Amino acid sequence: FLSFTDDTVKDMAANKVLPAAANNATAVTNFTLDISAPTIRNFTLDLNTGKLVVTFSETVDLATFLITGLGLQSQQVSGTGTQATTFTASSVAARTSNTIVTVTIGASDLDAINAQRGMATAATNTFLTATAATVLDFVRNRLRAVPSSNALGGGVFVADTTKPRLVQWDLDVDAGHFVLSFSEAIDVAAIQLSVVTLQDGVRAVAAGLTLKTTANPTAV
Repeated sequence: FLSFTDDTVKDMAANKVLPAAANNATAVTNFTLDISAPTIRNFTLDLNTGKLVVTFSETVDLATFLITGLGLQSQQVSGTGTQATTFTASSVAARTSNTIVTVTIGASDLDAINAQRGMATAATNTFLTATAATVLDFVRNRLRAVPSSNALGGGVFVADTTKPRLVQWDLDVDAGHFVLSFSEAIDVAAIQLSVVTLQDGVRAVAAGLTLKTTANPTAV
């Protein structure tokens, strides 16, 4: 139904239109239901802030958002050698606007992304996939899927330039090993044990013990 005042429009002789009051609104003549599937227009992946921002073609219902429907892969067309990961429930989606959803990437998902050497290191190897079940619009149209056979590229990409931080470390003298826990996934092959020193306090009083390069670091 449509209501309007006589100030809405005039004819060529300056006669005002006959109004339709709110208590006597005019019924629609023809109505076509929205049957168009929402689509993903573009995305931004920022590995410094740990955010994935997805822009849709229309308003979507955040209550129906399924984070596990989204994924990343290293090539537009998935094939031999393609690296890929799917988001898990550790990541959380929030509405930025009617058509924009911002995903705060969970720690485990961020580690899975950063652990890939050939994916999400540049815009050229960052492609987004999405299943039709990822989100619905408000008349329950499912998303137009973005399959792994034709993933969406061209998104804005911000590389990870944040330095990893040592969160904690544990020493087991009896077993002869120590465990270093970092704030993000690290490259085990690049560890330089020769620059790691065990010392007797925050400020070393006596000479410390520098680790030998014969040690064999492994990821856990």
